Amino acid sequence: MAEGGLAYLLAGGRQRRRRGDLRPLGLPSSALRSLSRKASSSSSVKCIEGDWVPPDRESVVTIRRDEGGRLVGRISWLRDEGRSAQLDFRNPDRNLRTRTLLGLPILVGFRDETRRAESGKIYDPATGWKVSGKLSLDETGDKLQVKGWVGLGPLRVSRSYVWSRNANAANAEGL
Repeated sequence: MAEGGLAYLLAGGRQRRRRGDLRPLGLPSSALRSLSRKASSSSSVKCIEGDWVPPDRESVVTIRRDEGGRLVGRISWLRDEGRSAQLDFRNPDRNLRTRTLLGLPILVGFRDETRRAESGKIYDPATGWKVSGKLSLDETGDKLQVKGWVGLGPLRVSRSYVWSRNANAANAEGL
């Protein structure tokens, strides 16, 4: 009889378990983690995914999961101020300066951990800078702290903004 699994435990076998190890149930641990992650995200009333309005109220950023399960935030609405304001003209890569800001991913690669998301990159189209960042959801689920920084240790310079959840993204004109 193979070690591990429900049959082994029912037969009286002893198995050394690590904290949080769900393998004795007979399912692969990756499948169980995936199921528990889906259950916890669906049971929470508010999560980081959704439509968010930065403090300047000039845009709406929609945060969703990509194919790999990481969070990505794309500009989904912009206040119309002419064609030049809608291009990524401050991008350090000259080849990317002609792309439009609408649909541009500005939050990339964030690992979602309940009410926080870390290890991501933030792109600021106003300056053309790409910085490290993290996202934190408040207790109500209606405010998102977006923190970006450059540098390491004591030489790190950071800036934080609080974004508001856009309850009526379909009518973004009302901002």
